Amino acid sequence: MLRRYILEGELPEDEATVSAADHQDGALADLQSAAISGQQFSTESLLDAGFEVQSASTRTSGSGGGGGSTQYRGRGQQGEAATLVAILDDAAAWLDDQPIGMIRTIRSTFRALHDDQQNGNHIWHLDRVWEQELLPLLSGGGLTRESIVDWRDHLEDGRLRDHPLVRLCNVTLEQGPGFDVIDPFGPLSGPRREFGIDHFVPVEVKAVGGRTPPFHFRLTTNEYRRCKTFLREDRSYVIRLVHVPEPGTPNWASETRFVSEIVLEDVSDAESLVHGDPFEEVVKGGYMNMSID
Repeated sequence: MLRRYILEGELPEDEATVSAADHQDGALADLQSAAISGQQFSTESLLDAGFEVQSASTRTSGSGGGGGSTQYRGRGQQGEAATLVAILDDAAAWLDDQPIGMIRTIRSTFRALHDDQQNGNHIWHLDRVWEQELLPLLSGGGLTRESIVDWRDHLEDGRLRDHPLVRLCNVTLEQGPGFDVIDPFGPLSGPRREFGIDHFVPVEVKAVGGRTPPFHFRLTTNEYRRCKTFLREDRSYVIRLVHVPEPGTPNWASETRFVSEIVLEDVSDAESLVHGDPFEEVVKGGYMNMSID
């Protein structure tokens, strides 16, 4: 590693990050093909019939039947990709009903999100990503009304991962912020009809193997710590549970659904996630094991 740094001036990428990036690229490519073929990915179309908002206090310890957890490599990235494409489809439908100049509001709102980060302790994107990628993107001509409203046509000569709005909302491969996706429209249980900085929420996406509870998942200790940072600064934090079918399922996107969501509003909500269990039973190997009815 040191030799590579001396000879090439760069450190090798973390293998786990490279692998996650590869899996996400594959998932987004699958969704891109499905979208171009006409499949819909709005939140409404992906919302499971039994979707429920869970309270943090419904968490229980242990494991059992029901939704289960999916620690298989790649399924988490499929859940993240579905979440990103749902946001893009929602944004397209919303923007299509807005005045022509609304795209300027979208750009200025993301710039305000950067300012919001500078004035607090929470992190929406790493500073390096803002400075090198996102602020130049917002100043350039890539994020247009047409690129969002007609995003399927916009992708004909490109990749979904490179779509400007996907780049602005995708935090999954940045190590540090403590969540996966920025949802400009807020929790799934909300009206999702406004695009303003007060509606933006950090979303941690957890893939689960079924559509009925109990759902089992885990948070890293960094996710939990960063979650509490958002909550202390009057920002909600969302844990979104996404059913992803078994590995190898043909057209897996058609069976992917949003099955539940935990919306944390304050620090006491976060602390109730671990309340009542011995800390050593909840935290193992840097992960906090969760199960909700």
